[in-house]
Amino acid sequence: MEIIIIIIIIAVIMMVLGGLGPTGLVYETNYKALNESQFTCDRIVWTSGPAVEDGKFHGTISQACEVSAVGNGGIPALEEYLADRVLQKAAKVYATNYTTRADGMEGVSYDVAVRGEADGDSIELRGTTQLVSDGAIELLHTFKANPKDAQKANRWLRGVASSMHVSSSLRPNWYRVVLSHEAIIAKPALVSSSRFRSMVAEKLEKKVAEEAKNVLTSVANQL
Repeated sequence: MEIIIIIIIIAVIMMVLGGLGPTGLVYETNYKALNESQFTCDRIVWTSGPAVEDGKFHGTISQACEVSAVGNGGIPALEEYLADRVLQKAAKVYATNYTTRADGMEGVSYDVAVRGEADGDSIELRGTTQLVSDGAIELLHTFKANPKDAQKANRWLRGVASSMHVSSSLRPNWYRVVLSHEAIIAKPALVSSSRFRSMVAEKLEKKVAEEAKNVLTSVANQL
């Protein structure tokens, strides 16, 4: 029973991130495929956690990669692609606001809802996705679910967020891509804290590793 619960929880998280987060970038049939010489990835690391405290799993998982650009569009083309994708994938767009960050990057924040299915249940989750860049060498794409809406969407979910930071590499025509995902999940009563921590961490690591090449392929074909 406990493994089924954890599989459902991970399915919900990936549904959310697949709806609007960077892991939702999919491989298109017209994309140029990447060979092993066109990308490299560091090992997956936990930048916080994973831990179970006060009855909740909390952890942030990250992976840094470098990829060769094959689309010849640069940061502006990637930004345009991601902006179109947000509007296409969002179930609802409640508000759009232009924003300027302290580091000078400019862009748009969207108050949106993502909708999907996990374990046969229809789920809708509201949150904020932000897309900013300097228009030349750096871009940041983020999604963060509203905590109250996270709990409404799924009885175990307490928070989910993701980010993708793309910047020019020291190698000509290469870019550094850093993917990060945060999850806060209430522990089911039937599962021990140690087992819950290890199983959720293992499943998240596996999912992030599985998605990496698809994300890099999508990004590279725009850059």
